[in-house]
Amino acid sequence: MEGEGVGNWSYAHISGRLPKLNTRLTAGISVGTKQVFGKNTVDFIAAIEQPLTKKLNIVGDWYSGKGNLTGFLIIGLSYKLPKESAIYAGFQIPNSASNVLPALL
Repeated sequence: MEGEGVGNWSYAHISGRLPKLNTRLTAGISVGTKQVFGKNTVDFIAAIEQPLTKKLNIVGDWYSGKGNLTGFLIIGLSYKLPKESAIYAGFQIPNSASNVLPALL
């Protein structure tokens, strides 16, 4: 928010893979200030990544919360490219109607 100083966004998570399935599970916390998110916010974050092939993965990220920039489930695919690069494509689903920006209604 303009004129209210510098804001910040911090997060921390823990992540690991399940044996044999090779599924990556991630969980953590996200903390942000009103200058970044419009309000001070503390949210739970979770993610899953499931390899389908050596290059293609199903991915999902979830942020709890009820705000314009928090509170979404994002599901999609990732594809590994040469030279340590990747392409990601996904679809964002809001946790509630209050998460949708007014201009999109």
